[in-house]
Amino acid sequence: MRRIYPEFAYGNGPRAGCWWDETCAMPGRPVLQGDQRCDVAIIGAGFTGLSAALHLAQSGVSVRVLDARHVGWGASGRNGGFCCLGGGMLEDDALNKSFGVEGRLEWRRTEVEAIRLVEQLIDAHGIEVDRHSDGETLFAHRPRDFDAIQEEAARTEENYGLALQLIPAEELAAQGMVAGYHGAATIPIGFGLNPRKYIAGLAKAAEEAGAQIYDASAVLGITRSGGAYYLKTAQGSLTADKVIIATNGYSSEDLPEWLASRYMPTQSSIIVTRPMETSELEAQGWTSRQAAYDTKHLLHYFRLMPDNRMLFGVRGGLLASAGSEARA
Repeated sequence: MRRIYPEFAYGNGPRAGCWWDETCAMPGRPVLQGDQRCDVAIIGAGFTGLSAALHLAQSGVSVRVLDARHVGWGASGRNGGFCCLGGGMLEDDALNKSFGVEGRLEWRRTEVEAIRLVEQLIDAHGIEVDRHSDGETLFAHRPRDFDAIQEEAARTEENYGLALQLIPAEELAAQGMVAGYHGAATIPIGFGLNPRKYIAGLAKAAEEAGAQIYDASAVLGITRSGGAYYLKTAQGSLTADKVIIATNGYSSEDLPEWLASRYMPTQSSIIVTRPMETSELEAQGWTSRQAAYDTKHLLHYFRLMPDNRMLFGVRGGLLASAGSEARA
């Protein structure tokens, strides 16, 4: 495999001591061995790969999922746990220019449907994910940012069919949101969850539907012959009519070759506190369980979880080494 970052980024170093791992057991799964065949091969056992596997298997499609490590090893098992709007960095004007107003609205509504889909999967399969937060709240770190948020209210309603709930600075304390911000706005969709519990439940649901998932089965090469794809692993091979690449930031520049230079991994650093006493939270002034983020360019994101731990995250560095990890 040929990847953008040094090998350290793709090893166990960045996830050593990950607190999410302590919250939910992840059963081991077999390694792909021998020569197998299926309708659809999926590379990557994260949110995308497992959701695709579940839906395909429910439709009667023969599915195999291959992961270089194990279910949820990558970003899906160690993220901030925000199920929220967001699908790209292009502003509305840029989307209008490239795809027209209808195209932009169609794209924005898919962001809403993505959240609805997660809700449906959680409910349909009885996945306990420690869900909390009524929507997501954006905080203005400068007075002019609150002005900008208010100006975006009409566009938010147009894009998502949702009305922003504006919170002036003087009302933040009454809502348990004391952190020095200059106002906020809540968009009434989205919630916080435990990503490891969600990915574990998604894997279980996919397997119950008939999908087969393999650990420690990195794809070493992909070739096509006679209308089928041939995937080679260290201990076996898989022939499939279709292939889904669902490796996200852990993708390879040469699997397949056309993926080269089409993606850029980004890093984020997250800390989680010990469970705090109610008196500690009240002394600080933050008792809200809203999933929250702020208007800074490299934004902060944070939430008080059901067990009174505070999660706080921010965009990580541009380097990926043992030294940069230690500094972060």
